[in-house]
Amino acid sequence: MGGAGGRTFKKHKTKKDDRLQVFFELNDCNNTLVKKEVIVRTMNHDYVGSEFNDK
Repeated sequence: MGGAGGRTFKKHKTKKDDRLQVFFELNDCNNTLVKKEVIVRTMNHDYVGSEFNDK
């Protein structure tokens, strides 16, 4: 199982175990759009770490 992490630009009320929808483009020749549901696993100030929910 993989995951994604990143920094937030604004204040938020996200907390551990929240489920979020994330969208991002791969840096491939097609700029493939990836849409995934993730579960928040770590929070540290403006950093959110999550795990893909591939179920």
